[in-house]
Amino acid sequence: MKQWPHRVHTHSIQEILEYAKDESWQKHREDMKGRPTEEKLDMLLKWRHIHQVQIDNYINALKRAGQLDMELKVVR
Repeated sequence: MKQWPHRVHTHSIQEILEYAKDESWQKHREDMKGRPTEEKLDMLLKWRHIHQVQIDNYINALKRAGQLDMELKVVR
């Protein structure tokens, strides 16, 4: 996937921290480490229907890291 096709919502720090405790999410994040950004987006899409808060937070982190641009297209 070359571009994230969904709207990214903003969440409170409290909400992010609450969902970040989820062990299955932490395992999923570990599984994404070291993979190309396009593959990470594919993995996030599969995860999205259950875990929207984690997905939005991770997409925003990819933007902050310069891996996605403001239109959510892969930069690197």
